[in-house]
Amino acid sequence: MKKLFYYFVKYIMIFTTRCYFRKIYIYGFENIPKKGGVLFSPNHQSAFLDPLLVGCRINRPVTSLTRSDVFGGPLQWFMDALKMLPVYRIRNGYANLKKNEAIFDSCRKLLSNNQCIMMFSEASHHDEFFLQALSKGSSRLAYEAQEKCENPIYIVPVGINYGHHRNPFCDLHLVFGEAISVKPFIKASSKKPERINTIKKILGLFEDVVFYSSIKMSTGLVLFLFWWASIFLCGELLWGWKIALSITMSCVGLLYIRQILSIKYLQ
Repeated sequence: MKKLFYYFVKYIMIFTTRCYFRKIYIYGFENIPKKGGVLFSPNHQSAFLDPLLVGCRINRPVTSLTRSDVFGGPLQWFMDALKMLPVYRIRNGYANLKKNEAIFDSCRKLLSNNQCIMMFSEASHHDEFFLQALSKGSSRLAYEAQEKCENPIYIVPVGINYGHHRNPFCDLHLVFGEAISVKPFIKASSKKPERINTIKKILGLFEDVVFYSSIKMSTGLVLFLFWWASIFLCGELLWGWKIALSITMSCVGLLYIRQILSIKYLQ
């Protein structure tokens, strides 16, 4: 019954959008992969209309992530039928953030099983004709799913451009960007530094995300001090304390220079 309702809404939306908009332009439809897991990442300018517009144009069923406060109550059956999953934000309370892990785990399984999901990388809707700052949630989700499966997973950026945000009978442009394969990024980062794995293990001990930045900085400081102490001790055994001190101070200086260059050229 839910599957039937999903396709009923899909074709109703196709008919309704053709009546509501003056003309619909669709670009890059051929960029959508026919196989593998696909994460669609549209911009978000019109609340619940955005996922319906994109979902009804895609040939495969799409599971959409949306804000958690619209779930529950008499509409829950319809949300489930439309393949919608809740995402909990900080404004919903820190305690609720822990529920996201189960949701994201379901999304990773869907991607691993060659299914499609939709996640808005801007994290909130707006009525501006330009992108807001992007969150890392969608890319991290696709990356983690690819780590656990051999099937290809792709991220497809989607541009939604309304001729007007409030008035009907305007033009609508949907742009499906070139699919980004996640596998090459897995291979490129297969050798993860041990210090990153250590920090992840430490963060797992804390449920409250408020501690994350503090723990990351503190752990990084301890690890760097241990690393510089190791360099000094090895240098002292081989060449004496003066050369060992020079090498250690050079390592500290190079780290500082790298930070300055990063701020200057990677903004």
